[in-house]
Amino acid sequence: MALSNSQYDAIMRAYGRQQIEDHHQLEERRQEIYRKLPVVKELEAEIAGRSVACARKLLEGNPGALDKLKEDLQDLREQKALIIRAAGYPDNYLELWYKCPDCQDTGLIEGRKCHCFLKVQMKLLHDQSNLEDILEQENFSALSFTHFVPCTAILIISSLSMPNTTSLWRVDVEL
Repeated sequence: MALSNSQYDAIMRAYGRQQIEDHHQLEERRQEIYRKLPVVKELEAEIAGRSVACARKLLEGNPGALDKLKEDLQDLREQKALIIRAAGYPDNYLELWYKCPDCQDTGLIEGRKCHCFLKVQMKLLHDQSNLEDILEQENFSALSFTHFVPCTAILIISSLSMPNTTSLWRVDVEL
């Protein structure tokens, strides 16, 4: 069953809220690192400063500045990673943590619905179908054979429609 526009919008709003939450959690982790390891904040400021200085040099016509910057930034990033790791934090502590790394909590991969989107879609459609209420009363525990008339059923499997079948079967069922 296809989603209505309002259902699709509701799912996409939920993804938007999740992205905001992801960024909020990253900022909390970053602030924690800055409190416990102020040298990391200094290294990030140094990275930003060198990047700006390199941009100025590139605008002035110095093409060799970019190679120097790449080396410097790699060194600073390695120092930062070592400090964070030495403090007992995982390598990806200052990166976004997604609930769905496949679509990065957008619900879409290359314009197609992600598996997590399809899961949310099915849950939404199931919740809105009122099947939960119906299934509480109408299920196999409530099944009664008193409504069925005893009969004999014949099941014939044709060897023409099923080439691997070589015989005819007859099943008699008495209820």
